[in-house]
Formats: sequence, structure tokens, C-alpha cells
Amino acid sequence: MVKLMKKKSLKKRYMRTFLTEEEVKVLDMLEKYERVTEAAKKLGKAQPTVSIAKRRIEDKLDMAIQTVKLGVQKGLISEDDLLRIIISANLYEKLKKQIGRRTLSNFLRELLEKETENRS
Repeated sequence: MVKLMKKKSLKKRYMRTFLTEEEVKVLDMLEKYERVTEAAKKLGKAQPTVSIAKRRIEDKLDMAIQTVKLGVQKGLISEDDLLRIIISANLYEKLKKQIGRRTLSNFLRELLEKETENRS
């Protein structure tokens, strides 16, 4: 007897990240409002739904960090490249404080989208 398998829906990924577009929306709201309850209200979603999405985001970020660590250990990522990433992240935080979260996020998102379009 052949079982019919339910087709798993593929969620659209945001840029070249592990996150889905929906998770990025949740992340943006959590960054802006900090509290899950407020983010859920602004997204029009139930608080448990946003809490689950937050946990998935945290898990995926942890996996990405572990992957980078493994890449460094195996020599696939040089220490110089890792330092450049860290410096970029620190610069991002400084700019975010100076310019403001929302403006900088939109600016960087547009910059990444243009870069992606140019590669196509």
C-alpha cells in the first residue's frame, strides 16, 4: 500500500540567509518593539506564534554561528575573513546607534537587494 505524503510547503527565504521572509518580519518587529507581545500585536499574530518564530530564529542563528566555527576549525574560513565579519558587525552597531535602527535597516536591506540584483 502506497501512502500519500503531504507535500511540505517551501517558504521563501530572505536573500541568502537561513531565515524566511516571515521570520525577518518578526525579527524586524522584535528589534523595533523588543517585547514579543508588542511585536505580535503589530504583526497581527498571536503571541505564541511570534514566540515560536523567535525561537526558530534563535535556533537558526545558533546553527549559523556553529557553522562558522566549524569553517574556521577546518580552515575553510580564514581568521582574517572572520575578523572582517566581526568588524563589519561592530561598524553596523555603531551606525545603527548614530542613524537609528529603522533607517539603517532599510538602507542595508536596499543595499543588499541591489547587490543581489547586480549578481543576477
